[in-house]
Amino acid sequence: AHVSHLSISLDGKNSGQHLPFVYTTSVVVEELRPSSGSAAGGTVVTIIGGKYSPLVPYECIFGDIQTRSMATFISSTALQCVTPYANNGGASIQHVSLAVDGVVITSIANTSFEYFVDPVLLAISPNRGSIAGGKAVTLLIQGISYHEKIASSKGSAWCLFGSKAVAGVLNYASSSIECLVPKSINDAVGNVNVKVSLNGADFFGNDMIYTYHDVIQVHNIEPWHGPMHGGTMLIVTGSSFPQRNDLKCVIGTRSMRA
Repeated sequence: AHVSHLSISLDGKNSGQHLPFVYTTSVVVEELRPSSGSAAGGTVVTIIGGKYSPLVPYECIFGDIQTRSMATFISSTALQCVTPYANNGGASIQHVSLAVDGVVITSIANTSFEYFVDPVLLAISPNRGSIAGGKAVTLLIQGISYHEKIASSKGSAWCLFGSKAVAGVLNYASSSIECLVPKSINDAVGNVNVKVSLNGADFFGNDMIYTYHDVIQVHNIEPWHGPMHGGTMLIVTGSSFPQRNDLKCVIGTRSMRA
């Protein structure tokens, strides 16, 4: 885009008044990031494309929703809009249009936006592990209601442990998300809040806690052998054993209370 000036000329004489006129180029829209968000609105969406100008006002229109969202110019290849509240308050798929200086561009391909109902985190299992991370956890959630994707078996999801986000797998059939716990920040022990996301941008949680503990180390077992029928009392020495009633010893594939 570039700016020229317009004036009125009468009998070859200029009026002396000059008004700016902006020549715009045809913008390019390639994708939305993220392409889904909460039906409550408020998701910051980046429109990736090209030929955007800071001199031109842009607006985002989501489906039949009459409320237009003013776009923020980021660069010549990116704009940002905040999604409005979904018109039905539930899961749906809406086509996204871009208005350039008030003129709506209707022929934008592959720019549908998927509204989902905010997920509710019900439980996490297991809810504790080593500061080294790497443990697989399952998070049960309520509210998975993607409009069309519900027939799919798996999808993308994210888990947030404190301030660390990790990618996971969403299982539609079991209404659960599986993630690998990240390493504790600065090897700190203690509790962190856990949240989940269906788009990698908006995270939801309700005071769910995961507890990091020190890495348990086993130094010695006495005695180190016993009869096949079991019954041998073992003394296990090591470090960082937590004082918990559910502590267990695992031998092979079998476990017993410690």
